[in-house]
Amino acid sequence: AYASGKSWALPIGEGEKTVYVWFRDTAGNSSTTPCSDTIILDTSPPVFNLSTLANGITTSAQVLNVAGTVNDLTGVQSFSINGSAVPVATTDGAFSHPVVLSPGSNSLNAIVRDQAGNTTSTGRSVTFDPETPDLSLHSPADLSRTRNPYCSISGSAEENAAVGISV
Repeated sequence: AYASGKSWALPIGEGEKTVYVWFRDTAGNSSTTPCSDTIILDTSPPVFNLSTLANGITTSAQVLNVAGTVNDLTGVQSFSINGSAVPVATTDGAFSHPVVLSPGSNSLNAIVRDQAGNTTSTGRSVTFDPETPDLSLHSPADLSRTRNPYCSISGSAEENAAVGISV
């Protein structure tokens, strides 16, 4: 047990920091070798990408898949969508979570917390209306990547449905 504590400022910059401590008693005797420990300074919030419907969209699908990635320097402590814990892959930070929508307007709130206590959150509003015309997107695949500046989009829609595309 310590009789008193000591505060110090860590060197500037994110990442690993090694702290060394020597002890001295009231008689002036000091430890010959320091104790050390490595800690990680993390002041940056986690970063995540959601792949789901955009804010304000109306859908006829009652189950909305919310997928994406979550990344952080110190690792993810928790991730939730609408208060439900969502597992995140430790290898690449990927996640996929179904959200069951109620008729009318639905709020989607995603919150991620890292091991240092930093948080990031985002919210969206999606309306479930079973009478909305069906639209399906065949390509590109969800969360796909490309190095090409152009992308071919294909899908299908109900007859007489107006279709718009935006990025």
